[in-house]
Amino acid sequence: MKKRRYLLAVVAALALPLLVSCGKKAESAETSKATESAVSMAAAETSSSASMSTTGESKEEQETMGYQTIDQDTAREMMKQDDGHIILDVRTKEEYDSGHIPGAVLLPNEEINGTRPEILKDLDQPIFIYCRSGHRAGLAAEKLSKLGYRKVYNFGGVMTWKGELVK
Repeated sequence: MKKRRYLLAVVAALALPLLVSCGKKAESAETSKATESAVSMAAAETSSSASMSTTGESKEEQETMGYQTIDQDTAREMMKQDDGHIILDVRTKEEYDSGHIPGAVLLPNEEINGTRPEILKDLDQPIFIYCRSGHRAGLAAEKLSKLGYRKVYNFGGVMTWKGELVK
């Protein structure tokens, strides 16, 4: 999807000088307007793809799927305001043991399948998910939302976590 949008933007940008210089004077204003419109549409599509998640969904798609990708500062603030949440580390046990966010519960991404995990009983409980870089957290968030969890937040990876880690 990103490639198609990028290609559209490149084609529109390359076509602009060609269309403007090759037409008659009467047609050139009309062509110029059409080209400008195509370029702005391509630019809008390209900029909207900047809000894509690690799994390729836009923010709007994530919201309808039941999860959102948020930054770590937002996650930290939301965690302060809600004490009924769970922090889910979806890395391997070895990664978890090497250092994890205080209060985080281990549930490796590979263990999230077609059944609801026992540790996640409440479908409306806020679930904050992280991994090492954010990729597995996005995959886990998608799986959990498909299982019916409604407040799932992917906040990226522990590599960029500014807070404390415990072993």
